[in-house]
Amino acid sequence: MFITIEGIDGCGKSTQARLLAERLADDDCPVVWTKEPGGWRNGETLRTLLLEGCLVHPLSELFLFLADRGEHVHQVIHPALAAGQTVLCERYSDSTLAYQSWGRGIPSERIEDLLRWADFPVPDITVLIDLPTEAACARLRRRGAPDRLEREG
Repeated sequence: MFITIEGIDGCGKSTQARLLAERLADDDCPVVWTKEPGGWRNGETLRTLLLEGCLVHPLSELFLFLADRGEHVHQVIHPALAAGQTVLCERYSDSTLAYQSWGRGIPSERIEDLLRWADFPVPDITVLIDLPTEAACARLRRRGAPDRLEREG
């Protein structure tokens, strides 16, 4: 089973993912808990570039996120699913659409075409954590310095 957790920054994705991973493990369900961007070997380098690096053109940013996803899928998600493990992933295609389409102005149809063309696995379940923006912003302020995408809104 492939489960993704989506929501705005500061909504509690990591907390809920941890709780779900613990519950699945308690039920003897093998689980791989991962995230995007950067959920694969060497992926933290790309994550740092995307979240803290210099500004890039929206299309370049999209392709960097998709490159990260390609490696993440082939190094982590596909092998785990093939081994019968449940994959629990913080952020996935819905975040790509939110950030790159609505946030960067790339037509959603183009992004959806690329996602289909890449043949990335489609989640069995997507959990959307809905938290009022004000509450999420308060959490982010307590967390400390925002990353580049958080700063840009």
